[in-house]
Amino acid sequence: MSETPARHFNLAGASNFRDLGGYPGKDGRVVRWRQIFRSNHLGHLTAEDAAVLRSLGVRSAFDFRAGKSGWRHCAASRQSRFIPCPFEPTVVAALRAIRESGTPLSPDHALEVMRDSYRNYVQQNTRASARCLRIYWRPAHRW
Repeated sequence: MSETPARHFNLAGASNFRDLGGYPGKDGRVVRWRQIFRSNHLGHLTAEDAAVLRSLGVRSAFDFRAGKSGWRHCAASRQSRFIPCPFEPTVVAALRAIRESGTPLSPDHALEVMRDSYRNYVQQNTRASARCLRIYWRPAHRW
């Protein structure tokens, strides 16, 4: 029996870099490991972090945040494409609005805001998501 690959990577310059492999899809198939990753901001990667990304074969970075990305300036990006897809979820703004309404923030608030954020990637940004993925998609890239 094979071991499950590590999902989280301990990068000095990106605290939330992880593999999306192993999750079941709606049709029962499972996302392949080491094909698609997600992360927080990548602009502070160290040389060692960049080496990890290169060893994983990371070739493209889709940045869903609005504004400028540090990805273009990091060592890992020299052999990778940067694809801006600015439809940033409004997690921080939503949490700020809850707090400013006088309601103390709770873990339940954070969970619901994050759920809404990920739903909105699909429900409110379907065309933008598809456009970004078409930029990258080739028949050889099967997730």
